[in-house]
Amino acid sequence: MSFLEILEEQCLIGFTGRVNILKASNKQFLGIVSLLNGDIIRCEYKAATGKKTLFNVLIENISQTEQQKFVVEPEVVESENTDFKLDIHAFKIQSRHRYERYLKSLKLTPPMNLRLIVNAEFILSGETITESEFDVLKVISDYSKVADIYDMVPLYKYEVTEALVSLRQKKAIKVFQQLEKT
Repeated sequence: MSFLEILEEQCLIGFTGRVNILKASNKQFLGIVSLLNGDIIRCEYKAATGKKTLFNVLIENISQTEQQKFVVEPEVVESENTDFKLDIHAFKIQSRHRYERYLKSLKLTPPMNLRLIVNAEFILSGETITESEFDVLKVISDYSKVADIYDMVPLYKYEVTEALVSLRQKKAIKVFQQLEKT
């Protein structure tokens, strides 16, 4: 069963407990999704937490970037452990939107061997940027190679791609050089 099917089944029956996320190859624990009376209330995955993390689990499961196994486990869950509250219907609607963004970003991902630099004139202009764009600019100042930027920015890959595209459109970044492929 897919991650979405498992969550949908558990939410529809009003389940309280957790869904353990394991690496399929060796059963290594990767994270949990907590449910309370059929609502998703918490997600922890690969040292990240929150609603965005929940969507990342789904995207990884759909795109099969890492094979996962899910184990449903009844457990007493206290309402104090709630990070957010999301019913399955709202989760499916928001997931569809995020997955569309993810697919669009795949087409726009720059070559990993490019080196980028921040355009000083853009910084001096004081133009408004988003939080994601700021995170990307911070990393570009230390790591100019696109592959390093994707590794070092604390955002999901599709968010990094969106920020890079937006920054390029705003002329905030320039291509410094294209390295030979290694």
